[in-house]
Amino acid sequence: MIFGKASWKDIRIGILWKYLTPYCHCQKPLTRRAYRIALWAPAVTLGLLPMAVGLLLPASGWGLFGVFFFGAAGGDLALDHALKKVPPAARLLDHPSELGFLILSD
Repeated sequence: MIFGKASWKDIRIGILWKYLTPYCHCQKPLTRRAYRIALWAPAVTLGLLPMAVGLLLPASGWGLFGVFFFGAAGGDLALDHALKKVPPAARLLDHPSELGFLILSD
């Protein structure tokens, strides 16, 4: 919402019950930079930060939580890898029903 200048009405949050996968889908086109930030946000906030807390404090639960959720962000990180081939000026739109994005312009 912050980097892509989207409002709450542009965002859909839910679970794909068929795959037991949570999702957050923006219905508004984003810049490549904003899209990358959105892809990394779950990996950092739910993965890397709890892992760091688990390493710094004697709290193995935090570390295990972080490892699990960093692994769960694997699809997002795979999309980030695919973004390397997209021109920086491109506008991207989340695919409405599949993992991936549509390139609107470059």
